[in-house]
Amino acid sequence: MFENSSVFILGKDNAVYLLEIDEGLRNEILQLFSIAKVQMVDNKEKIEFDGSYIPNSDECLYISNYKLADEILDAIRAPIGTEFFKKYNGSFPEIKAIFVGEKIERDDKEVFSLAFQLFRRDQRLKKTGINLFYHGSTFKKENDYGFNISKSIECYFEGDSLYFSSFYFARRIIDLKSYYRTATNREVAEFLSNEQLSFERKDVFVNQANTWVRRRIAIINDSKVLKNYTVETIARMAKEKLNQDFEIKEGKLVIPCNKDKMKAILGFMDEEAYQGPFTNTVYLANSKRKMKTLN
Repeated sequence: MFENSSVFILGKDNAVYLLEIDEGLRNEILQLFSIAKVQMVDNKEKIEFDGSYIPNSDECLYISNYKLADEILDAIRAPIGTEFFKKYNGSFPEIKAIFVGEKIERDDKEVFSLAFQLFRRDQRLKKTGINLFYHGSTFKKENDYGFNISKSIECYFEGDSLYFSSFYFARRIIDLKSYYRTATNREVAEFLSNEQLSFERKDVFVNQANTWVRRRIAIINDSKVLKNYTVETIARMAKEKLNQDFEIKEGKLVIPCNKDKMKAILGFMDEEAYQGPFTNTVYLANSKRKMKTLN
């Protein structure tokens, strides 16, 4: 499987890059991804995703009629036309995922098969210490940029179906917000009682808790962002990343009645808020892509 595939990088900005490597290394990576696909998908019971079920080790979830981003499919169609993964303005793009894939023609239709691996921080070689590699009979220091590729994948796409074991990790690679469950009334009530949060008016928040809000509550709960980060850290990152002042009162993050401000806070905790470069306006986005260079 994937014998004719190239190896691609999906950037944090959703841009797609071609990884320039030699033939032997390419084949080794493709074999690794093929084995990982078998382990994650084959001989497992396929259960349609509804947002409420956590699969066992002999099961995997799937979403049917899923459409991958055109940028990803275009890279599979024409790898040679894809930009190489290299330094831009002195630094490499941030990596979100590594993927491989291929396309075949079936009944005059394109059929794609792709496997995605989430890129984690510990896969990048750190420059803060000393990286030692064994060459011949001695160790040598390596200062160049580098990363490793693990033996697992987070999701697999074939035809029009997306397979995964963990929705939480799959959604960190591709946009799945429209498929996510909405928080139940009980979960909304528990969110209102969270010790990290202070609501200006709980009744107003409940009235504003539409599908968008309930999905963010469910995602925030499942990602455990309020358990893994203090409100001080969340407020500091909002200031650094978005130049937004989140109010902290008596050690709690204040959720205001103003709907736009409330959505900005929830969107930030769901990692979908960004700041416009000219107006400094804070926007909420469910997707973005790299702008092509204008010549």
